[in-house]
Amino acid sequence: MWGLVLTAVLAGLLASRIVPDKVALQPGDTAPHDIRARRSRTYVSAIATQRARQAAAGRVPRQYDNDPRAANEAGRLVSTVFNVISTEKANPRSPELSKRLAEAQQALPANVNLSPAVLKTALEASDPALEDLMNRTQQVVAQVMDSDIRSDNDSVDSARRMAQEFAAGLHLNPEATRLVSEVAKSAVRPNRILSVTATANEQDRAMRAVSPVEVSIQRDEVITRKGDIVTEQDVERYNALGLQHPGLDLPRLAGLCLFLGGVVLAASFFLRYYEPRIYKDLRLLRLLGILVIFGAAGLKAGYSFLGVPLSASQLGYLATLWIALPAMLAAVLINVDSALLISTLLAVTAGVAWEIEARYLAVALVGSLVGIYGVSRIRDRNDLMRVAATVSLTNVFLVVVLGLLYGDAHTEILIGMAWVLGTGVASALLFWLMVAILERPFGLVTHIGLLELSDMNRELLRRLQWEAPGTYHHSLGVAVLAESAAEAIGADALLARVAAYYHDIGKMRRPQYFAENQAEGNVHDNLAPTLSTIAITAHVKEGLELAKQYHLPPQVRDGINQHHGTSLVSFFYHQATGGEIHNDTLEQQFRYEGPKPQSREMAILMLADNVEAISRTVEKPTPQKIEQTIDTIIQAKLNDGQFDECDLTFRDIGGIKAAFVRTLVSMLHTRIEYPGVPGQDDAARAEGENGHRNGNGDHGTKDAPGEAAPPAPDSPDREPAAN
Repeated sequence: MWGLVLTAVLAGLLASRIVPDKVALQPGDTAPHDIRARRSRTYVSAIATQRARQAAAGRVPRQYDNDPRAANEAGRLVSTVFNVISTEKANPRSPELSKRLAEAQQALPANVNLSPAVLKTALEASDPALEDLMNRTQQVVAQVMDSDIRSDNDSVDSARRMAQEFAAGLHLNPEATRLVSEVAKSAVRPNRILSVTATANEQDRAMRAVSPVEVSIQRDEVITRKGDIVTEQDVERYNALGLQHPGLDLPRLAGLCLFLGGVVLAASFFLRYYEPRIYKDLRLLRLLGILVIFGAAGLKAGYSFLGVPLSASQLGYLATLWIALPAMLAAVLINVDSALLISTLLAVTAGVAWEIEARYLAVALVGSLVGIYGVSRIRDRNDLMRVAATVSLTNVFLVVVLGLLYGDAHTEILIGMAWVLGTGVASALLFWLMVAILERPFGLVTHIGLLELSDMNRELLRRLQWEAPGTYHHSLGVAVLAESAAEAIGADALLARVAAYYHDIGKMRRPQYFAENQAEGNVHDNLAPTLSTIAITAHVKEGLELAKQYHLPPQVRDGINQHHGTSLVSFFYHQATGGEIHNDTLEQQFRYEGPKPQSREMAILMLADNVEAISRTVEKPTPQKIEQTIDTIIQAKLNDGQFDECDLTFRDIGGIKAAFVRTLVSMLHTRIEYPGVPGQDDAARAEGENGHRNGNGDHGTKDAPGEAAPPAPDSPDREPAAN
C-alpha cells in the first residue's frame, strides 16, 4: 500500500514534463519571460511548409504563348503610317505645311506618336524617297519581330532599343534614321503573350513537389526570449509543444507510472532480502519514502526556481543537491545501505523522468557517496563543515573533468563550479535542518542529536554534576570505557558514550543511597536488604522518568533501562539469604526488572559500568590484575545470560576486553612516590579507602574502610559493581 502511495506521489511531482505550463500568448504580444522547450519535439510546420512552397512557386518562370499575328500586325502598322503620310502629302486642301502636319498627326493610329520634326521630314520627302524609307522601316521591324518579345515592359523596351539600333545601322541621314526608328519602335509589339493559366499550373506543380517541412525543437531551446515580439511561428511552436493549450499526455503518463512502479517494486525487493529490519518497520519505510519524496519535490521546485525556468545544465547541477541530500539524511537517520538505495533511485528517476544528462547524474552520485561517507562519521560539529567542503570540492573536480571531456567552454565550466559549490554548502545547511526536523517525529537519534546531548553544559548533566557528583564522575569514566570498546568492535561509539553520560541520572532522586555520593555514613546500615534493593533498583525507573521529562531519545533511554539488564543485586541478596547459596524464588526479588541489553552498544555499557566501578577497588593495579578483574566481570555476565538478547559475538567480547584493559591501564597507572613529601603514605591509603568506598556498586557499603580488594562480583560477600 505504501508503495502505491509513493508511486502516485512521485508521478504527481514528476508529471510536469507531461502537463507543461500554459503559455497564453498571441502574435504581436511581448514575451514576459524566456519561454523554453521542456522536451524535444519534431513536428510538421505548416508555416515553414507554406513558405517553402511559395519560394518554389516564385522560382517558376512565367509561361508565354506565341502570337503568330504579331509580325503581320507590326508590318501593317508600318504601311498604315506611311500611307497616312503619303495621303497628307498629296492633299490639295492643305497647302500649308503646318496644317498638313496637324492633320497627319491626327490621322496616325492611336499607338503611333511621331515627333513634328519626323513628320516634317516625311512630308517633305519625295515619293521615291518616302517609299524607300517605308521599305527600310519594314525591314527593321521584320528583323526585330523575328526575336522573342514577351508581353512585359522590359522585353518590349528591349525590342524597341533593338529597333533603334537596327535603324542606326542603315546609315541614313539623321532625319531619315529618326523617322525609321520612331515608326519601327511604334510598330514593335510582343509576339509571346503571358499565359496566366500555364504559369499557375507550373507553380502549382512546383508547390506540390515540395515535401512538408519538419522542424525539430531541442530540449531547453529558447523559443521566445523575454521582451521579444511573439510571431506566428512562435505560436505554432507553442502548440507543437503543448504549451498553448496544455493537455494530459495519457500514454506518457502511463509510461511514467509504470516506470516509477517498477523502481519502487525493485527497491521493495531489495529491502526485503537485504534490509529486513527496515522492510518490517513501517516507521522506517515511511521515512524512506518521505526522503525520496523530499528529493523529488526539490527537483520539482528547481524545475521553475523562483518562477524562472532553469536551463538543462542548471537543472542538472541542482539535481546534485536533491539527489545527495536525501541520501545523506538516510545515512544518519536509517543506515548507509538505505542511503545508497535512495541515491540510486533518485538518480535513475531524475534521469528518465526529467531527462537530466548522464554527466550531471554522475556528479550527483559521486557527490552522494562522498556525502554518505562523511555524515556517517560525524563526531563533532566541525565535521559537518568538513563534509560540505569535501562534497563541494569533489563536485568541482568532477565538473572540471567532465567539462574538459565534453569540450565545454571555460565560462560554462566556471558557471558549473559556482553551482556545485553553492549546492555543496546548501546540502550541509539543509542536512542539519532536516535532521533536526525528522529526528523526533520518527523516534530516531542521529550523531548530530547525540553530539548535542554530549554537551556537558546541558541542564540534565549539570544537575547530575551538582546533585550527584560521584555518579557524574563515575559516568564520565564509564563513557571513556564504553567509547573505546565500541570503537574497537565497530559499534556506534558516540551512542555508547552519550548513553553512558545519562545511564545513571535516576540516582539524582536519592543520591545518598549510592556509595559514590556518600561523604560519610551509610543509609543502608539502618535498612533491611529488601528496602535497600528497592531503593537501589528504583534509579532505573526514576531515570526513565527524567529522560521522558527532558525528552531524551529512545536510544539513550535504552541505556538507562538496559544497563543493568536483569542482573542480581547480589550484596543485598546474599545478606538477605544469610549466605544461602541459591534460592530462585527469593532471587527474583533482588533482580532488576530489565530488559537485558538489546544491542551491542547497550551490552558494552553494562560491562563498562561494572568494570569502571570494580576497577576503583583494585589495589596497586597492574595490567595482569586489571585483565583478571575484567575477565571475572565478563564471565559473570555471560553466566547470568545478560547478553542472550543482543548480537554480541565472542570476537566482540575479545575486542571489548582488550579495549577495557588498554584504557584502564592508562587511567589507573601507578603514582610516582616523590621522596620527602610528608603524609604521602597516608594520602595513598586514604585514596585506597576512598576507592573501596566508591567501588561498592549501587549501594552503600557496610564494610569497614581499609578493606582489601573485593572478591569476585557474584561472591556472597559483595554485590557486583553495577553503577
